[in-house]
Amino acid sequence: MLAPLIRIKLPLGRLSIPINLPVRFQSSLTSHLYPRPGDRVIVAMSGGVDSSVCAYLLHKQEYNVEGVYMRNWDTVDEKSVCTGDQDWKDVQNVCKQIGIPCRMINFIKEYWIQVFTKAIDDYARGLTPNPDVMCNREIKFGRLLEKILGSSHNDEDGIWMATGHYAQREVAPCGKIKLLRAVDSTKDQTYYLSTVPEEKLQRTIFPIGHLTKLQVRQIANEANLIIANKAESMGLCFVGEKNKFADFLGEWFVYQKDVENNSIIVVPGSTNILLFSRKLVARDWVWCWNKPPDGIEKGIDLLGQVRYRQVAEPCKVTMRSDFKYLVEFSVPIQAVAPGQYVAVWDGNWCLGGGVIEESLRDFDESDKITLTDSDQS
Repeated sequence: MLAPLIRIKLPLGRLSIPINLPVRFQSSLTSHLYPRPGDRVIVAMSGGVDSSVCAYLLHKQEYNVEGVYMRNWDTVDEKSVCTGDQDWKDVQNVCKQIGIPCRMINFIKEYWIQVFTKAIDDYARGLTPNPDVMCNREIKFGRLLEKILGSSHNDEDGIWMATGHYAQREVAPCGKIKLLRAVDSTKDQTYYLSTVPEEKLQRTIFPIGHLTKLQVRQIANEANLIIANKAESMGLCFVGEKNKFADFLGEWFVYQKDVENNSIIVVPGSTNILLFSRKLVARDWVWCWNKPPDGIEKGIDLLGQVRYRQVAEPCKVTMRSDFKYLVEFSVPIQAVAPGQYVAVWDGNWCLGGGVIEESLRDFDESDKITLTDSDQS
Protein backbone atom coordinates (compact mmCIF):
# COMPACT_ATOMS: atom_id res chain seq x y z
CA MET A 1 0.00 0.00 0.00
CA LEU A 2 1.05 3.59 -0.42
CA ALA A 3 2.23 5.49 2.62
CA PRO A 4 -0.79 7.30 4.11
CA LEU A 5 -0.84 11.01 3.48
CA ILE A 6 -1.42 13.89 5.83
CA ARG A 7 -2.30 17.42 4.77
CA ILE A 8 -0.18 20.03 6.52
CA LYS A 9 0.92 23.59 5.99
CA LEU A 10 4.58 24.36 5.90
CA PRO A 11 5.82 27.82 6.92
CA LEU A 12 7.18 29.09 3.64
CA GLY A 13 7.90 32.76 4.15
CA ARG A 14 5.02 35.18 3.68
CA LEU A 15 2.72 32.48 2.30
CA SER A 16 1.98 28.85 3.05
CA ILE A 17 0.63 26.20 0.72
CA PRO A 18 -0.90 22.84 1.67
CA ILE A 19 1.32 19.93 0.70
CA ASN A 20 0.58 16.21 0.99
CA LEU A 21 3.57 14.54 2.64
CA PRO A 22 3.94 10.84 3.49
CA VAL A 23 3.27 10.05 7.15
CA ARG A 24 6.07 8.13 8.82
CA PHE A 25 5.28 4.50 9.55
CA GLN A 26 5.66 3.53 13.19
CA SER A 27 4.32 -0.05 13.28
CA SER A 28 6.77 -2.90 13.74
CA LEU A 29 5.84 -4.29 10.33
CA THR A 30 6.40 -1.19 8.26
CA SER A 31 8.51 1.27 10.21
CA HIS A 32 11.76 0.15 8.59
CA LEU A 33 10.43 0.65 5.08
CA TYR A 34 10.23 4.42 5.50
CA PRO A 35 12.48 6.90 7.33
CA ARG A 36 11.75 7.46 11.02
CA PRO A 37 12.25 10.66 13.03
CA GLY A 38 15.95 11.18 13.53
CA ASP A 39 17.00 8.90 10.68
CA ARG A 40 19.87 10.10 8.53
CA VAL A 41 18.71 11.04 5.01
CA ILE A 42 21.34 11.88 2.39
CA VAL A 43 19.92 13.95 -0.46
CA ALA A 44 21.57 13.60 -3.88
CA MET A 45 21.67 17.26 -4.90
CA SER A 46 22.34 18.66 -8.36
CA GLY A 47 22.04 22.36 -7.61
CA GLY A 48 18.60 22.42 -9.23
CA VAL A 49 15.14 23.19 -7.92
CA ASP A 50 13.89 19.61 -7.51
CA SER A 51 16.65 18.23 -5.30
CA SER A 52 16.82 21.49 -3.33
CA VAL A 53 13.12 21.28 -2.50
CA CYS A 54 13.66 17.64 -1.48
CA ALA A 55 16.28 18.72 1.04
CA TYR A 56 14.08 21.54 2.28
CA LEU A 57 11.01 19.35 2.82
CA LEU A 58 12.97 16.59 4.55
CA HIS A 59 14.67 19.08 6.86
CA LYS A 60 11.21 20.25 7.94
CA GLN A 61 10.27 16.69 8.95
CA GLU A 62 12.74 16.06 11.78
CA TYR A 63 15.19 14.01 9.72
CA ASN A 64 18.95 14.32 9.99
CA VAL A 65 19.50 15.67 6.47
CA GLU A 66 22.74 16.10 4.54
CA GLY A 67 23.27 17.15 0.93
CA VAL A 68 25.65 15.30 -1.38
CA TYR A 69 26.81 16.55 -4.77
CA MET A 70 28.24 14.10 -7.31
CA ARG A 71 31.06 15.39 -9.50
CA ASN A 72 30.87 13.12 -12.53
CA TRP A 73 32.78 15.18 -15.05
CA ASP A 74 36.11 17.01 -15.10
CA THR A 75 35.45 20.67 -15.93
CA VAL A 76 39.06 21.46 -16.91
CA ASP A 77 37.92 21.71 -20.55
CA GLU A 78 37.16 25.44 -20.80
CA LYS A 79 35.07 24.97 -23.95
CA SER A 80 32.69 22.57 -22.24
CA VAL A 81 29.14 23.72 -21.58
CA CYS A 82 29.18 21.83 -18.29
CA THR A 83 27.84 23.88 -15.35
CA GLY A 84 29.35 21.62 -12.69
CA ASP A 85 31.29 24.30 -10.80
CA GLN A 86 28.28 26.61 -10.56
CA ASP A 87 26.00 23.70 -9.61
CA TRP A 88 28.28 22.80 -6.70
CA LYS A 89 28.23 26.43 -5.53
CA ASP A 90 24.43 26.39 -5.72
CA VAL A 91 24.30 23.21 -3.64
CA GLN A 92 26.52 24.79 -0.98
CA ASN A 93 24.46 27.98 -0.89
CA VAL A 94 21.12 26.16 -0.70
CA CYS A 95 22.33 23.86 2.07
CA LYS A 96 23.64 26.85 4.02
CA GLN A 97 20.29 28.58 3.53
CA ILE A 98 18.35 25.52 4.72
CA GLY A 99 20.74 24.85 7.57
CA ILE A 100 22.14 21.43 6.64
CA PRO A 101 25.68 20.20 5.89
CA CYS A 102 26.80 19.18 2.41
CA ARG A 103 29.75 17.52 0.74
CA MET A 104 30.98 16.67 -2.73
CA ILE A 105 31.90 13.13 -3.80
CA ASN A 106 34.14 12.62 -6.82
CA PHE A 107 32.88 9.96 -9.24
CA ILE A 108 34.79 11.19 -12.31
CA LYS A 109 36.71 7.92 -12.73
CA GLU A 110 33.65 5.73 -12.15
CA TYR A 111 31.53 7.78 -14.54
CA TRP A 112 34.23 7.67 -17.20
CA ILE A 113 34.52 3.87 -17.02
CA GLN A 114 30.93 2.83 -16.36
CA VAL A 115 29.00 5.41 -18.38
CA PHE A 116 31.02 7.59 -20.75
CA THR A 117 33.35 4.94 -22.21
CA LYS A 118 30.50 2.48 -22.62
CA ALA A 119 28.41 5.12 -24.37
CA ILE A 120 31.25 5.95 -26.77
CA ASP A 121 31.78 2.25 -27.50
CA ASP A 122 28.08 1.89 -28.27
CA TYR A 123 28.15 4.87 -30.62
CA ALA A 124 31.15 3.34 -32.40
CA ARG A 125 29.10 0.18 -32.95
CA GLY A 126 26.25 2.16 -34.48
CA LEU A 127 24.04 2.07 -31.39
CA THR A 128 22.24 4.93 -29.65
CA PRO A 129 22.93 4.56 -25.91
CA ASN A 130 21.08 6.30 -23.10
CA PRO A 131 23.71 7.61 -20.63
CA ASP A 132 21.00 8.90 -18.26
CA VAL A 133 19.67 5.38 -17.64
CA MET A 134 23.21 4.08 -17.26
CA CYS A 135 24.18 6.87 -14.85
CA ASN A 136 21.18 6.25 -12.61
CA ARG A 137 21.82 2.51 -12.41
CA GLU A 138 25.62 2.51 -12.18
CA ILE A 139 26.46 5.78 -10.41
CA LYS A 140 23.59 7.34 -8.46
CA PHE A 141 21.88 4.09 -7.38
CA GLY A 142 25.15 2.19 -7.58
CA ARG A 143 28.34 3.82 -6.37
CA LEU A 144 26.68 6.76 -4.59
CA LEU A 145 24.20 4.59 -2.70
CA GLU A 146 27.02 2.23 -1.71
CA LYS A 147 29.02 5.21 -0.46
CA ILE A 148 26.07 6.53 1.52
CA LEU A 149 25.21 3.23 3.16
CA GLY A 150 28.84 2.34 3.78
CA SER A 151 29.00 -0.84 5.82
CA SER A 152 25.29 -0.66 6.63
CA HIS A 153 23.33 -3.66 5.39
CA ASN A 154 19.99 -3.38 7.21
CA ASP A 155 17.25 -0.88 7.90
CA GLU A 156 18.08 -0.70 11.61
CA ASP A 157 20.96 1.66 10.82
CA GLY A 158 18.51 4.37 9.76
CA ILE A 159 20.40 5.62 6.70
CA TRP A 160 18.52 6.59 3.53
CA MET A 161 19.12 8.22 0.17
CA ALA A 162 16.66 10.74 -1.26
CA THR A 163 16.62 12.02 -4.83
CA GLY A 164 14.72 14.66 -6.76
CA HIS A 165 13.32 12.18 -9.26
CA TYR A 166 9.67 12.48 -10.20
CA ALA A 167 8.72 8.96 -9.12
CA GLN A 168 6.97 7.23 -6.25
CA ARG A 169 7.60 4.06 -4.24
CA GLU A 170 5.05 1.75 -2.69
CA VAL A 171 5.60 -1.15 -0.31
CA ALA A 172 3.88 -4.32 -1.50
CA PRO A 173 2.33 -6.74 1.04
CA CYS A 174 5.37 -9.00 0.59
CA GLY A 175 7.67 -6.17 1.70
CA LYS A 176 9.18 -5.51 -1.72
CA ILE A 177 9.20 -2.04 -3.26
CA LYS A 178 7.12 -1.03 -6.27
CA LEU A 179 8.40 1.82 -8.44
CA LEU A 180 5.37 3.91 -9.42
CA ARG A 181 4.88 6.79 -11.81
CA ALA A 182 4.90 10.32 -10.44
CA VAL A 183 1.74 12.34 -9.96
CA ASP A 184 2.98 14.80 -12.60
CA SER A 185 2.81 12.71 -15.77
CA THR A 186 4.64 15.40 -17.75
CA LYS A 187 7.72 15.06 -15.50
CA ASP A 188 7.56 11.34 -14.62
CA GLN A 189 11.08 9.84 -14.60
CA THR A 190 10.41 6.16 -13.93
CA TYR A 191 11.67 5.44 -17.46
CA TYR A 192 15.16 6.49 -16.33
CA LEU A 193 14.87 4.29 -13.22
CA SER A 194 13.45 1.23 -14.96
CA THR A 195 16.64 -0.84 -14.65
CA VAL A 196 17.45 0.07 -11.04
CA PRO A 197 17.26 -3.14 -8.95
CA GLU A 198 14.49 -3.32 -6.34
CA GLU A 199 16.93 -3.77 -3.47
CA LYS A 200 18.35 -0.32 -4.23
CA LEU A 201 14.88 1.20 -3.83
CA GLN A 202 14.55 -0.34 -0.37
CA ARG A 203 16.74 2.45 1.00
CA THR A 204 15.65 5.25 -1.34
CA ILE A 205 12.83 7.79 -1.13
CA PHE A 206 11.41 10.27 -3.65
CA PRO A 207 10.10 13.26 -1.63
CA ILE A 208 8.57 15.18 -4.57
CA GLY A 209 7.00 12.28 -6.48
CA HIS A 210 3.55 13.23 -5.19
CA LEU A 211 3.94 16.86 -6.32
CA THR A 212 3.69 18.60 -9.66
CA LYS A 213 6.56 20.64 -11.06
CA LEU A 214 4.46 23.76 -10.52
CA GLN A 215 4.06 22.92 -6.83
CA VAL A 216 7.78 22.22 -6.46
CA ARG A 217 8.65 25.56 -8.04
CA GLN A 218 6.09 27.28 -5.81
CA ILE A 219 7.58 25.73 -2.67
CA ALA A 220 11.03 26.89 -3.74
CA ASN A 221 9.78 30.43 -4.28
CA GLU A 222 7.82 30.63 -1.04
CA ALA A 223 10.81 29.26 0.87
CA ASN A 224 12.93 31.92 -0.85
CA LEU A 225 15.44 29.30 -1.99
CA ILE A 226 18.12 31.02 -4.04
CA ILE A 227 17.70 28.56 -6.92
CA ALA A 228 13.91 28.96 -7.09
CA ASN A 229 13.99 30.35 -10.62
CA LYS A 230 16.96 28.37 -11.91
CA ALA A 231 16.47 26.89 -15.38
CA GLU A 232 16.10 23.15 -15.96
CA SER A 233 19.27 21.09 -16.13
CA MET A 234 20.83 20.63 -19.59
CA GLY A 235 21.71 17.02 -18.79
CA LEU A 236 25.03 15.44 -19.73
CA CYS A 237 28.08 17.65 -20.10
CA PHE A 238 30.51 15.71 -22.26
CA VAL A 239 29.10 16.81 -25.61
CA GLY A 240 30.93 20.15 -25.50
CA GLU A 241 29.92 23.23 -27.46
CA LYS A 242 26.73 23.15 -29.48
CA ASN A 243 27.04 22.95 -33.24
CA LYS A 244 25.02 23.87 -36.29
CA PHE A 245 24.30 20.33 -37.49
CA ALA A 246 20.57 20.74 -36.90
CA ASP A 247 20.44 23.70 -39.29
CA PHE A 248 22.35 21.71 -41.89
CA LEU A 249 20.29 18.54 -41.62
CA GLY A 250 16.95 20.28 -41.69
CA GLU A 251 14.14 17.73 -41.92
CA TRP A 252 16.30 14.68 -42.62
CA PHE A 253 16.25 11.84 -40.11
CA VAL A 254 18.46 8.78 -39.61
CA TYR A 255 16.77 5.59 -40.76
CA GLN A 256 19.69 3.20 -40.52
CA LYS A 257 23.38 3.08 -39.59
CA ASP A 258 25.90 1.08 -41.61
CA VAL A 259 28.89 0.76 -39.28
CA GLU A 260 30.86 -1.51 -41.58
CA ASN A 261 30.82 1.07 -44.38
CA ASN A 262 30.90 4.06 -42.02
CA SER A 263 27.71 5.57 -43.40
CA ILE A 264 24.14 6.38 -42.46
CA ILE A 265 20.89 6.25 -44.40
CA VAL A 266 18.56 9.22 -43.95
CA VAL A 267 14.97 9.82 -44.99
CA PRO A 268 12.95 13.04 -45.32
CA GLY A 269 10.27 13.87 -42.75
CA SER A 270 9.90 12.85 -39.11
CA THR A 271 6.82 10.74 -39.88
CA ASN A 272 8.35 8.77 -42.73
CA ILE A 273 7.12 5.16 -42.65
CA LEU A 274 10.69 3.86 -42.42
CA LEU A 275 11.14 5.55 -39.03
CA PHE A 276 8.41 3.47 -37.36
CA SER A 277 8.42 -0.02 -35.86
CA ARG A 278 5.79 -2.25 -34.32
CA LYS A 279 8.16 -4.77 -32.75
CA LEU A 280 11.54 -4.85 -31.06
CA VAL A 281 13.88 -7.34 -29.44
CA ALA A 282 15.50 -6.41 -26.11
CA ARG A 283 18.41 -7.91 -24.16
CA ASP A 284 19.92 -7.48 -20.69
CA TRP A 285 16.47 -7.15 -19.19
CA VAL A 286 16.10 -6.13 -15.55
CA TRP A 287 12.82 -7.01 -13.83
CA CYS A 288 11.89 -4.98 -10.77
CA TRP A 289 11.72 -8.01 -8.47
CA ASN A 290 14.60 -9.85 -10.17
CA LYS A 291 12.33 -12.34 -11.93
CA PRO A 292 9.95 -12.10 -14.90
CA PRO A 293 6.19 -12.05 -14.31
CA ASP A 294 4.22 -15.27 -14.53
CA GLY A 295 3.11 -16.15 -18.05
CA ILE A 296 5.93 -14.25 -19.75
CA GLU A 297 6.77 -17.28 -21.93
CA LYS A 298 3.38 -16.98 -23.62
CA GLY A 299 3.33 -13.20 -23.51
CA ILE A 300 1.73 -10.67 -21.16
CA ASP A 301 -0.02 -7.39 -21.92
CA LEU A 302 1.67 -4.28 -20.53
CA LEU A 303 2.40 -0.65 -21.41
CA GLY A 304 5.71 0.25 -23.03
CA GLN A 305 7.98 3.23 -23.74
CA VAL A 306 11.18 3.48 -25.76
CA ARG A 307 12.16 7.01 -24.66
CA TYR A 308 11.50 9.61 -21.99
CA ARG A 309 8.16 11.43 -22.18
CA GLN A 310 6.83 9.16 -24.89
CA VAL A 311 3.19 8.26 -24.32
CA ALA A 312 3.18 4.66 -23.09
CA GLU A 313 1.46 2.37 -25.58
CA PRO A 314 -0.12 -1.08 -25.10
CA CYS A 315 2.29 -3.88 -25.90
CA LYS A 316 2.75 -7.62 -25.52
CA VAL A 317 6.02 -8.80 -23.95
CA THR A 318 7.21 -12.37 -24.55
CA MET A 319 10.38 -14.07 -23.33
CA ARG A 320 12.09 -15.99 -26.13
CA SER A 321 14.03 -19.23 -25.81
CA ASP A 322 17.31 -17.26 -25.85
CA PHE A 323 16.04 -15.22 -22.83
CA LYS A 324 15.76 -12.09 -24.90
CA TYR A 325 12.38 -10.36 -25.06
CA LEU A 326 10.06 -9.65 -27.96
CA VAL A 327 7.99 -6.50 -27.43
CA GLU A 328 5.05 -6.08 -29.82
CA PHE A 329 3.26 -2.72 -29.75
CA SER A 330 -0.36 -2.22 -30.74
CA VAL A 331 0.58 0.81 -32.85
CA PRO A 332 3.71 1.75 -34.82
CA ILE A 333 6.31 3.44 -32.61
CA GLN A 334 8.60 6.17 -33.91
CA ALA A 335 12.40 6.05 -33.62
CA VAL A 336 12.99 2.67 -32.00
CA ALA A 337 16.78 2.89 -31.79
CA PRO A 338 19.04 -0.07 -30.95
CA GLY A 339 21.04 0.78 -27.83
CA GLN A 340 18.22 2.74 -26.24
CA TYR A 341 16.06 1.27 -23.48
CA VAL A 342 12.52 -0.04 -23.53
CA ALA A 343 10.64 0.09 -20.23
CA VAL A 344 7.30 -1.50 -19.35
CA TRP A 345 4.53 -0.78 -16.84
CA ASP A 346 1.57 -2.60 -15.36
CA GLY A 347 -0.66 0.43 -14.98
CA ASN A 348 1.54 2.88 -13.04
CA TRP A 349 3.90 0.19 -11.73
CA CYS A 350 7.22 0.08 -13.58
CA LEU A 351 8.12 -3.59 -13.97
CA GLY A 352 11.55 -3.10 -15.54
CA GLY A 353 13.27 -2.67 -18.87
CA GLY A 354 16.00 -3.78 -21.22
CA VAL A 355 18.35 -2.64 -23.96
CA ILE A 356 16.85 -2.54 -27.46
CA GLU A 357 18.86 -4.90 -29.68
CA GLU A 358 16.90 -4.49 -32.90
CA SER A 359 13.70 -2.98 -34.21
CA LEU A 360 11.39 -4.95 -36.49
CA ARG A 361 9.29 -3.04 -38.99
CA ASP A 362 6.03 -4.90 -39.40
CA PHE A 363 3.10 -2.92 -40.80
CA ASP A 364 -0.22 -3.60 -42.40
CA GLU A 365 -1.77 -1.49 -45.16
CA SER A 366 -3.77 0.72 -42.76
CA ASP A 367 -0.55 1.68 -40.96
CA LYS A 368 1.10 2.65 -44.24
CA ILE A 369 -1.84 4.76 -45.34
CA THR A 370 -2.14 6.52 -41.98
CA LEU A 371 1.54 7.32 -41.71
CA THR A 372 1.86 8.35 -45.35
CA ASP A 373 -1.11 10.71 -45.01
CA SER A 374 0.41 12.16 -41.85
CA ASP A 375 3.73 12.63 -43.58
CA GLN A 376 2.10 14.60 -46.36
CA SER A 377 0.21 16.94 -44.04
